[in-house]
Amino acid sequence: MMLRKHERALIEYLLKRKTWVTSDELSSFLNVSIRTLRSRIKEVNGAVKLIDSSNYGYRIHDEEAARKLIEGKTDSLEFSVKSRRNTIIKRLILSETRIDFYTLAEELCISDSTLQADLISIKKRLDQYQIKLKIIGDQIQVISDETNYRKLMSSILYEEANDGFMSYDILREMFPNYDILSLRKIIVEELAKNGLSANDYGLISMILHFCILFDRLHFHSISRHPQISGDNGKYKATQDILRRLEKDEGIIIDETEKDSFGAIVSLYSRPMKSDRFNLSSQQNLDQDIYDFVVDLTSLLYKKYFVNVQDDVFISGLTLHLEQLLANDKRHLRNPLVGTIRNGSPVIYELAVITAQVINEKWPQLDLNEHEISYLAIHIGLAFEKKEREKLNIALINLDYNNSSEMIANKIKNLFFLNIKNIDIYSNEVEVQEDQVDLVLSTLKTKRQFSNIVQISLFINSDDEARIQKAINETIAEKENSIGISLFSLFKENHFIYFDKRIADCTNIISELCRPIVNDGLEKRDFRERVIARERVSPTSYLNIAVPHTFDSNSQKTSISVGLLKHPIVWGANKVNIVFLLSISKADQKAFIKILEKLIRLFTSDIWIKEVKRIDSYQKFIDFIEKNKD
Repeated sequence: MMLRKHERALIEYLLKRKTWVTSDELSSFLNVSIRTLRSRIKEVNGAVKLIDSSNYGYRIHDEEAARKLIEGKTDSLEFSVKSRRNTIIKRLILSETRIDFYTLAEELCISDSTLQADLISIKKRLDQYQIKLKIIGDQIQVISDETNYRKLMSSILYEEANDGFMSYDILREMFPNYDILSLRKIIVEELAKNGLSANDYGLISMILHFCILFDRLHFHSISRHPQISGDNGKYKATQDILRRLEKDEGIIIDETEKDSFGAIVSLYSRPMKSDRFNLSSQQNLDQDIYDFVVDLTSLLYKKYFVNVQDDVFISGLTLHLEQLLANDKRHLRNPLVGTIRNGSPVIYELAVITAQVINEKWPQLDLNEHEISYLAIHIGLAFEKKEREKLNIALINLDYNNSSEMIANKIKNLFFLNIKNIDIYSNEVEVQEDQVDLVLSTLKTKRQFSNIVQISLFINSDDEARIQKAINETIAEKENSIGISLFSLFKENHFIYFDKRIADCTNIISELCRPIVNDGLEKRDFRERVIARERVSPTSYLNIAVPHTFDSNSQKTSISVGLLKHPIVWGANKVNIVFLLSISKADQKAFIKILEKLIRLFTSDIWIKEVKRIDSYQKFIDFIEKNKD
């Protein structure tokens, strides 16, 4: 919020006086009429209530907020505008009757023009949820069906929770009139009796939606939801839950409203057999979806050298997609979306790539960041298992009295963290070198293997040391084979220091795209392709943003760097440095490594301490040189 001269004078005068100031004194100081003074105070209170009014006159309501406004630190005020608009939406949804425009403005201590601006912004948000805002004369109301009201209320309540993270404690704060833990106990017990279950994410979402419905029923009747089949196990579970709520909590739900609760139970619960499903088995999985996921894992490995080719991952993701396509799990919120994005940015980026491939196959899914973060959980679990590099070993030994198996078992026990598989050969000719990472042999070989360690029949400490050294060197070589030097990717003409405030992250993207396109490394549509990726989910992680495209079509891999004197809000984060990636097909497998290196270095405590003194390309390069290890 930018203050006009007369608004600044008004606030500064009240801050200086530190007590009630009469309207006569203020109007005389500002040289305006009492009517104009009142209008100006309403305008100042449009962003956040800064000025109190009473029979004694006017005074500053919140000195800290007023000083921030004078100093131009408006983040907290912007938050207050959002909070006020959320309050208006909740009032409209929960109100049984239309709300009077002027009464609402008076209650919120804002001017008519500010409320009018709020309603324009609110209408855009309501449109996203298929909710109509109607203004008839001075009366305001919203019109839609129950499902849309619940979705919007849920979204607002998640925003008001701590960093979007919903928990049972936060639910208790939001809905003090309901015993949240008793609700949880009732739901869990009645689901179990009907062969159903829900994880904690599902339970929290179920309770949240139940409480929203309780509140709306308290004020007025709700629109009917399509009827849930009486033969459905979830229908019976709903009936049992509602009977328990009436008996234990005294919450009475009219028969005509029960289908809305049934829809919530149906959305967030699942048969208990799913919990005991053998995820390493392909049995009962949709074959087309299963084949798609298998192809997806191959694509991730071929393009990005990311190995999630794991039976549990494939079966688990297949089940997840089956539920998405059956419309059972769409539009669910993941309370950990921010935690996953900032805590595991590489995993989240892989989930975005995965979501893009899924969207190309099934455009109707249109996966959002919450659904992407659920994909990230699947990928993260598989990635964690595969993260440690493991080697395929060939053991050459003339077997006698089961000696080959004895040697193989000992090696596996000693180096189990680094060995994926040991194949035993009695003849060196049988070894396919392109299939193995390291050859161990008790025999002298005539064949020249590129990576071989001679060992004794009875492995001793010297053998162990040589094997460990060879394993370490092989792993390092494999990792470096897809590595890339950051120094080679930076050029001075691709570095921009933004010393002025930037209004929007798309402006930064435009500026950083220009030198790459001008150098002929990318086509003219590069900016549009970067923004298309950004629309799927913002590429900001903590204090760093790494915009890029889904494809890898650069003539040569390079990075444009934007260093910001004034951090900018990018998605859910405040960013002080931006790396625009332009990746070639040849370096596609290095993409994840580049991302890891950038995030590791430029979200570190060292960077946070140093960033304010770095204002040139040379200082930027010096920082990398100093901290490259």
